[in-house]
Amino acid sequence: NVKVKSNYLYTSRKAFIPIEIRKKEMINKIFNSCSFQKNTPESIIKRYSKVLEPLTPDMIKVYRENGFFMNKSFESKDEFAIFLNVLGKYQFSDEKAQMEFSLCQKYLRNNVTQNDAIFDLGYSGKLHKDITDALGYNVDGVYISKGGYDAIKRIDDNHLNIISYYHIYFYINL
Repeated sequence: NVKVKSNYLYTSRKAFIPIEIRKKEMINKIFNSCSFQKNTPESIIKRYSKVLEPLTPDMIKVYRENGFFMNKSFESKDEFAIFLNVLGKYQFSDEKAQMEFSLCQKYLRNNVTQNDAIFDLGYSGKLHKDITDALGYNVDGVYISKGGYDAIKRIDDNHLNIISYYHIYFYINL
């Protein structure tokens, strides 16, 4: 008779931003985390504020000089990529990012042990990898499904231990 201890660790993907983007060179991860069509410079800055310097009138001027207006949606992937370069160059804060990363890391280490498992509905492997990187050790992942080339490659490349209820793989017909 095995007793299983369960715990709900209250988090959100937004709460893990300091784990996802803890160094300036990681700022481009935003490109794959957000839909450019649904965002403006202001919404991106607000979402990632934990790792950015505050938005000041001088910073708004820098964005304008680079062709970005706070409430204007991005029109293309290229425009979004250029914006992220400006964001990283002028507004990313190494100090805030490191402080917030340390807080997240401490929270995780106090609540997730090597014998625990992470459960999520979907699976791309991105969040799992970020969590294991922050912890400094691997923990099992339990997911409804795993699928897609990127997810399978991420699982293999990072030696992530996962259990999946449905083994869904997507193949591209070339």
